[in-house]
Amino acid sequence: MDTILVIDDERNIRTLVSRVLAQDDVEVHTAGTGKEGLELAEELSPDVSLVDLRLPDMDGIQVVRELKAKHPDSAVIMITAFGHIESAVAAIKTGATDYLEKPFQHLEKLRISVSRALDEVKARREITRLTKREEGKYNTDQLIGESDSTRRLRDIIGQLARSEAHTILIHGESGTGKELVAKGLHYESARRNFPFMEVNCAAITETLFESELFGHEKGAFTDARATKKGLMELADRGTLFLDEVGEMAPNSQAKLLRCLQERMFKRVGGTRDIKVDVRVIAATNRSLETMVKEGKFREDLFYRLNVIPITIPPLRERTEDILPLARHFLSDRPVRARDGGTAPRIRLAGQRPRAQKPRRAHGDSVHKRVDRRPPPSAAVLTAHRGPADRGCRAHRAHAGGHRAVVHPEGHAAGEGQQERGREDPRHHPANPPKEAERSVVPSVCGPGHLLTTAPLAIGSGRLGISRIRAFRHAI
Repeated sequence: MDTILVIDDERNIRTLVSRVLAQDDVEVHTAGTGKEGLELAEELSPDVSLVDLRLPDMDGIQVVRELKAKHPDSAVIMITAFGHIESAVAAIKTGATDYLEKPFQHLEKLRISVSRALDEVKARREITRLTKREEGKYNTDQLIGESDSTRRLRDIIGQLARSEAHTILIHGESGTGKELVAKGLHYESARRNFPFMEVNCAAITETLFESELFGHEKGAFTDARATKKGLMELADRGTLFLDEVGEMAPNSQAKLLRCLQERMFKRVGGTRDIKVDVRVIAATNRSLETMVKEGKFREDLFYRLNVIPITIPPLRERTEDILPLARHFLSDRPVRARDGGTAPRIRLAGQRPRAQKPRRAHGDSVHKRVDRRPPPSAAVLTAHRGPADRGCRAHRAHAGGHRAVVHPEGHAAGEGQQERGREDPRHHPANPPKEAERSVVPSVCGPGHLLTTAPLAIGSGRLGISRIRAFRHAI
């Protein structure tokens, strides 16, 4: 229930306000002096406070100031029988959301003012909650990995986020997490409470780029029916993320260069310079230095963007991160059972300690993009297995370009274990499989358990952490 605090030296006013607001299902508390009101506020943490401008022991403006200092999320409404423009302006500057005159000729106006103040408080708290959730989602702790390069990347993000760096360039192949790093730089910085605007430079045509980035004035072109703020202006005091900046057209590059130099721009069709304080983070999966030599990217823009470069290594160069990422995605994506049961508990574990150590039989087989789709498919296979599967039936798996039938213990099927009535001679007990052949073969042992016997990153060129497709149901 919402809590309202009324601080007024007139008993009639306190009683009237309590009766009017009690109809709206709120809890009303009253105080006759400023000191008593501040003590009650410390105890109750009210959502909205109504404060009289003139109190017997304190000035109402001072009470408002102390309330806003100790309870910044709450709203304050100033009430007075001596309405003056100067006092109203002073109250608003101090932090009051509204200004009402006594006596209340229209009680409905009082209820509307309190209702608006409550809505404002709820909206502010919701924004704070969502902001904190985003901060937790994109802070450096969410960069999963145990490799030295990942640890260095987390340290670099923390240092740059706390700095005053205005331009950062992120290099990395597709899927290495450039957007995640950009959001980490934003939410770890002092700009976290201001917008994070992102634009995909490859998805915007040259004719629309200037309007999207800088905005336009009404009547600037045929369809400009109203004035529109651009992403650069909307990101003021926050961060602007330019993804795939290497795909920008030459004319757009020149316009962006001037904006980066001056931190000032004009809307399309406008004559007024708009100055912004924005951190620009650009990302590319192409070599801008090579593009400069080929004449496809402006050299001056490259040096303007490349003030502080960050390079994200692909996953194939940091194989220590494969298993931590697999564990994270498996635990992050529960799948509901089709029969309405609860989601299965999935474990990613090796039968032997050496199975947990990533080995690279084929260095290029480790994909650089980490996809979240495979873990749910693995969970589906483990979620719908019944009593008939308690014997841990062997499953097919693609490893090394051929089919193999594997036991939960990690050995290929021998006598009595056949696939469609046939037995693969390569996996006869007399011919134990090679390590590389069964390195990506997982097996399912009972409902809710996913057992891997070797690293998930070894196998044919089509297999890797982003394409764990070794889970084929035996027919």
